Amino acid sequence: MSKRDLPRIFAEILDAIIEETRVQCAVKITRIQSKVYVPFDRFKEYLVEMREKGLLDEEGLKVTEKGLKYLEQYRLVKAFLVRFGLE
Repeated sequence: MSKRDLPRIFAEILDAIIEETRVQCAVKITRIQSKVYVPFDRFKEYLVEMREKGLLDEEGLKVTEKGLKYLEQYRLVKAFLVRFGLE
């Protein structure tokens, strides 16, 4: 697996949380962590940073409106990079 940058990891975490929310009522932190293939200690740091940036709700694992907007913009940038052969 190639090295992933922080924006991609954040997007993968947000996607995993959204996907889990559709499947189950309660989202389990270890399930999300294992889906995105990040060591648990680093994963916890990412969650703190994502909460500080307003991408996740302060309590639990819930994606905020800002988190949804982040995903939307991330996908646009990624599509742009793919079109130009940079990704």
